[in-house]
Formats: sequence, C-alpha cells, structure tokens
Amino acid sequence: MVALNKISLRERKKHETREKLIKAAVSLAVAHGAAKVRVEDIAAAANVSPRTFNNYFPSKEAAMLDILLQAGKLISNSINDISPDLSTDAAVRTAIISGFPEVPRRDWLSQVILMYNDPDLVLERRRIDGQIEIMAAKAIALREGVDEKRDIYPRLAAATMIATVHVAMEHWLSSETEDGFRETLGQVLDRVSIAHC
Repeated sequence: MVALNKISLRERKKHETREKLIKAAVSLAVAHGAAKVRVEDIAAAANVSPRTFNNYFPSKEAAMLDILLQAGKLISNSINDISPDLSTDAAVRTAIISGFPEVPRRDWLSQVILMYNDPDLVLERRRIDGQIEIMAAKAIALREGVDEKRDIYPRLAAATMIATVHVAMEHWLSSETEDGFRETLGQVLDRVSIAHC
C-alpha cells in the first residue's frame, strides 16, 4: 500500500484515480460479470475518460485483478525486509500473510468469488501468477544468496508460495467460516514448508 503522506500531490491524485478505477472495475464485474463490462463503463463509473483508463491499465481484466498483482508485489518486496535471523521459510510465510488485507469475510467475499470463479478472468490470473512467480523467485534468490537462473530452489519456492495461496483461497471460498482470509491462509501455511518443498 502506498504511504500517501510521503508522496506529492500529483502522485496522490494518480493513486486516487487508480483506486477509483479498480473499485469501479471490480464493482461492475461483481454485479454484471467480467464479460459484460466494457472499459467505457469502468471509465464512466470512475468519472474519467477511457483514455485515462488506458493510461493506468492495459485491459479491464488487469484492473479487475489488480489486487492480486499488488499483493504479489508487496509479498515479493517484503521477503528481504524481514529479519535475516529468520529462516527463508519463516520470512516467506510472514511476507505472504502481510500481503493480504485483514478484512472480514463478508467484505471481501464477492471480490474473491469474482477472481476465482469468473471464466473471463482465468487467463489474466495466470498471467499475474507468472509475474508474481518471477518477482518472488528473485526475492528468494537474493535472500538465499543464489542465482535464480542456476539454482532451481527460488523458482520452486515461489511456485509453491503461489500454489499455497490458491489452495488457501479455494478452501476459504468453499468453507462456511466467518474468519477473514488471513486466518485460513495462516492455517494452510502451517502445513507447508516453502523452504523444503
């Protein structure tokens, strides 16, 4: 998340516009399905032009799933900010948990259902997964002091991380728990060793 008190007015306005576009894209997709939403609809709902939308996102799907990409960036950037006294496994676990908002189930459920159940978003979700895997592998390689192009471990650990999040998300969706996603994610992570996959 951007620290708004540390950025210029211009950057703050850009951030606010981006957030408005994301909110409009998700709300419209939840209400009508991704296939029925046009870029023009999202732009109109956010009170901007379609051209402005295109300055922020390459597609409507990218706006609808931006929360996943931002979580992936936050996780990847956090891996090396965590104390070097912790194992890579513990650091990745901590980073994953911090990458998702701590919100009640009811406040996030419709967006997660959209991300995981709308067939028009499957390809974009896979594309984002690929981006996150590369970012996370680089971060893990840096923490381990290895070359991710020569050592298979960072890429394998990153792929395991992504799979773990997806399994946790699907389990959370299918359960009737009132817990927020973070609690379910923590329970799933307790059963996985990222470092010894």
